[in-house]
Amino acid sequence: MDDSEPTSLNALLGSTVDADIRAQLALNEELWHSLLQTQQIASSSDCSHLRAKVVRNLLSAGPEAQKTAEKCGLLVWFHHVLPNPSVSEDPNDRFFWQAFANASAGTSPISRQLWQFLFETDGSTPGLIMQDRTPRVYVSDGLHSAFTVALWSLELSLEKDPQTDPIQDLCLTERGQTLLYILFCMDGVLEIGHRETALLKGFVEKIFQQGFTSKLISVSQDCGHRTLYFVLNTLNELLEDASAKSAIALAPETFQTATASFLEKGSSLRLMLSDLSTSSFSSDLSLTTFAEHVSVFLTCIKFYSLFLDVANDDLERDTFKPCIVPDHPDLISPAANASDGSLKPLVKLLVDVLGLASNLFPAKTLVATSAASAQDPVRNEFAEAAAGLKRECLRLITFLLHLHPTLQDEVRELGAIPLILQQCNIDDHNPYIREITILCIRQLLFNNVENQSLVARLQPQQPVQSTVVNEAGYEVCLNSEGKPYLQSIHADTGTAEMNETNGSASS
Repeated sequence: MDDSEPTSLNALLGSTVDADIRAQLALNEELWHSLLQTQQIASSSDCSHLRAKVVRNLLSAGPEAQKTAEKCGLLVWFHHVLPNPSVSEDPNDRFFWQAFANASAGTSPISRQLWQFLFETDGSTPGLIMQDRTPRVYVSDGLHSAFTVALWSLELSLEKDPQTDPIQDLCLTERGQTLLYILFCMDGVLEIGHRETALLKGFVEKIFQQGFTSKLISVSQDCGHRTLYFVLNTLNELLEDASAKSAIALAPETFQTATASFLEKGSSLRLMLSDLSTSSFSSDLSLTTFAEHVSVFLTCIKFYSLFLDVANDDLERDTFKPCIVPDHPDLISPAANASDGSLKPLVKLLVDVLGLASNLFPAKTLVATSAASAQDPVRNEFAEAAAGLKRECLRLITFLLHLHPTLQDEVRELGAIPLILQQCNIDDHNPYIREITILCIRQLLFNNVENQSLVARLQPQQPVQSTVVNEAGYEVCLNSEGKPYLQSIHADTGTAEMNETNGSASS
């Protein structure tokens, strides 16, 4: 093409170029050689993007066009023009990856060469120039979308190729895991569209079904909270699907990775709650950051619960044999010793989070709010962000007690039984927590004489005042037997009306 190249390129992009003409142009080797001249790439950025759009459109003509383009140097051109999908913020860079997606679409005859292009790192043949995962900068939504579609097109094209397994390459090679990082790193993209979300869920399902869940969780942890939340949430949907359950491949390292992830995210949240407790909500911790950590932790709880549910079925068949978790030697294989204290680190973490959250966020009802919360709007905002936290901690503790009855002793030794009993209240931030608490107490006391004795010895310590009762002119008191009764706030003598249904006391 000559000096009038932009005009010529625009003509090729014009609406008058119908499908038949485009199909003929797509087989023109002279045109392809002209479009794919690498020496003209840097001459004009705008012209380069116009070329990319023309190449993209011509490649959509089908297999013959894809084969002709490859013959005329398409891979060499990609080597020079494709931007690193993890660092470019230029909104026009999406055209190059859209061209790559069209080159791999359908029954592309060059799909295997394109896949090798993504993984080529030794310099022997043209390959994708890609920086390491870090440092990470934000990329344009369009570029991420084009990259997602490109990988999905390749995966579909290679799905039946006996010589290539895209999912295995992505999960088991260093280069593949870097591509996974770029693909799933939502923390580096401002917004993910509905189509891209559906494609990413498709990748999660394929990875899940082939038994590489642990690899995906590890990669998503490196990406950030937003990515981990998406991946775990998608895995939860799959685990809840009865048909997916029958096809799940629970590799031992999945238990290992899931537990390590749970402990890491839970420990971070525990530190945040502890900081809020000591600083009385005057710390530098932002509400957004706190809410993100709570959301991820709740998603971890749900994933772990569903995972244990499936694993428990496999334990009964003696097919699930998790390994020891690095840095947590107490966490041994439940298959090897399914009824010992193998889950102590998790139970302690859940008890710690439950205790801190209970102190920071008292139970809230529609008719009454604690005095501390009423006078502290910041506390209220954090309490809203922590909605469901206490309930889900209790739910998982209950499930673990059901699976491993000897954890009853661990809960008692942690001094957590009174804490659990205190949750037997209505709390609008934690719906059904009272019912879950009752189930938890049942699991704690079942066939455990020491726990039963401890509960029997508990005595009321002080009454819990209700703002509604106080506004009516009464206060809750305890008699000599530890039973609650109502007494008029203005009573001069200690005359009182006994009412065991309206008063309450804490143990």
